[in-house]
Amino acid sequence: MLKLENNEAENARQLDSNLGLIACQSARNTRPEIFTRYLTNHSLGQMPAALPHLKRYLDNWGENAVNGHFEEYKGDPAWIEYHRGEFARRCEELYGAGKNQAGVLDIGLTDALALGLSILHQPAKPGIGVVANEFPSDRILASTFLSSRGLDPAEHLKQIQPDGNGIVTTEAVIETITGNPNVGLVMVPEVHYLTGAHLNVPRIAEEARRIGVRTIVDTAHALGNTEITYGDDGLSAPDFAAGCSYKYLGAGPGNSAIVYLNPNVAQQIHDGTLSLPFGWFSYEKPATFLREGLTVNNMHPSKLAPGLHCLRKSNVNLAAAATVWDALDRHHNANPDQLREVTGRIKAYFLQLMQQVDEGARLKLLTPLAAPGAMLTYEVPAKLVAAMKSKFEEKGIEVDWRGQPNGPSVLRFSFPALYNNHADACAVAMAIDEVLNTET
Repeated sequence: MLKLENNEAENARQLDSNLGLIACQSARNTRPEIFTRYLTNHSLGQMPAALPHLKRYLDNWGENAVNGHFEEYKGDPAWIEYHRGEFARRCEELYGAGKNQAGVLDIGLTDALALGLSILHQPAKPGIGVVANEFPSDRILASTFLSSRGLDPAEHLKQIQPDGNGIVTTEAVIETITGNPNVGLVMVPEVHYLTGAHLNVPRIAEEARRIGVRTIVDTAHALGNTEITYGDDGLSAPDFAAGCSYKYLGAGPGNSAIVYLNPNVAQQIHDGTLSLPFGWFSYEKPATFLREGLTVNNMHPSKLAPGLHCLRKSNVNLAAAATVWDALDRHHNANPDQLREVTGRIKAYFLQLMQQVDEGARLKLLTPLAAPGAMLTYEVPAKLVAAMKSKFEEKGIEVDWRGQPNGPSVLRFSFPALYNNHADACAVAMAIDEVLNTET
């Protein structure tokens, strides 16, 4: 017997109407004949309904060609300054960070994390701490980075173990870095990709800094999803962070990572304490290179671009950056505080429905109830996986699965208010209700 009444869908629509939720959502470009309910924005966000910055860039290129480098166009900056100014401020907002502390470098997430490792690794304390069940790419990166330095990962890669529920806690991270004097660098996720669990990054950063350990944070599942407050002074912030622009923000498949650099690390780069290779865009006024030629004076470190921007070596990939800017504007204009608040309501509503649907807890909730953000994950018994996949496909509900063949699988979906609503949450719960009602 189904646990949810037929009128629950109408109740969900009324909740959305009362909140005015539809008005703050982006138009859904996803083809409705394929995806009636798209719930994988944690993997790839939906395309914005409009891309005005991208259109202006293309129009500018067509109309002005090379002169677009030096002249503003319909409110957008000259290309040579495109990555600074308002664009950078949108990136800084995501991190709750100060001026010149965040932006894009035209590299993907793993490339950005590799850059962080190359800047911050300490040969005198060569060990790297990583989360044992973190996204495989991060662990592969740390392991091969050590190998590339002639260091044995078996000795120098310290894996931070999850608890019995698969959750790596803030305490476990701190215990690892304080209990292993060989570890000089730790790389952790702000939000775990599989469970949605959230680490207290400011606390980790403060403790790490106290004992001389450097910190890198993967913000892939945090940007545009949870509130990040790294602050202006960098004292409660990691040394380096990078996250995806293409997940909750919806900047397009594989688009550039949005990177944060602690101002205290930036100062060490500027004063030469940390030595890095630079390119022409690493400097304050790259336009002078074009108009006046490269001179010894232009290469003096005092001329380096401020903050994060000194890490950029060449000119901006404008098509990619314009699409990121459009995504950032969409998120900013929708009011991030409101989005997080409404997301919390939708998630709570779904969990309430699941208490009725799955009284016997046949599906194991992996996401901590107190975790912020839009994502929920469940462990689904092997005998239910095929029926549940079939039911979601029948209903046009797009979710994603992680797991082993013929074994239990992890079901992931998310309800970010920029894209989803109570009606989506209700549809998922009703589909699960149907499966649990027929599969014994």
